[in-house]
Amino acid sequence: MTDTRGILHPQRAFEHFQLHRFPAGETLGPYVDRFWCVSWDLPPGESFEQPVLAHPVVNVVVEPGRGAVYGPTSRLGRQHLSGAGWAVAAMFRPGAARPFLDAALREWVDRVVPIDRLGAAGAGLADRISQVPGSSDEVDRSRADLLRSFMAGLAPSAVPADVQDAVAASELIASDRTLCRVEDLVARTGIETRSLQRLFRECVGFPPKRVIRRYRLLEAAEAASEGRPVAWADVARSLGFSDQAHLTRDFTAAFGVSPARYAGG
Repeated sequence: MTDTRGILHPQRAFEHFQLHRFPAGETLGPYVDRFWCVSWDLPPGESFEQPVLAHPVVNVVVEPGRGAVYGPTSRLGRQHLSGAGWAVAAMFRPGAARPFLDAALREWVDRVVPIDRLGAAGAGLADRISQVPGSSDEVDRSRADLLRSFMAGLAPSAVPADVQDAVAASELIASDRTLCRVEDLVARTGIETRSLQRLFRECVGFPPKRVIRRYRLLEAAEAASEGRPVAWADVARSLGFSDQAHLTRDFTAAFGVSPARYAGG
């Protein structure tokens, strides 16, 4: 597992739960980035709270007794774990969920709706997935396979052109840490600013500037999690912040603590 962006303090987190990832498959590849499965079994009386600043994407999540569609989140989330449990999810590629949903992504920000809003077959999906027997890694794979089958039945055969553009632009932001301004994105994609803003409102949920800032902050948090001394002024400059104070303000607003405090655990 190489990409832990969004999972705060990943080394500590993986002491409390297991995370497995599985590919989207050919049918869903244009739309879904990955399937992920998380499971935990904590001792009686022990609990753990995992903060997450998610990628700006939609997740379809199934856990015991329920399934739901989670729109892109605008703020830090916290998952409380106790006892034993599991969840399996399809994580969409940024910009790719629009054909599966009933409204523009700007209307899905911070929304959670039952999974059967995607299709009638979703009504019993949580029960079917919950009935997968066993507790090994293969169980996670089987759970992901059932969710993949459901999602594949919803996927359009042809990817809409606006979705292709939104995915390409969003994944360029996600993969290139030197891309720090909307002007840079306009130059790289060839899409003029107003069209880019409309595209992101429709297919991503957030404006391009906010998506850029989210990924750069995730990278700053990842740098802080590596356990080595961090030259924050250099990190700020490399990620497009005007100075260290600018990075500190935005980081603290997103994560609730300063970069230095986060790095200290």
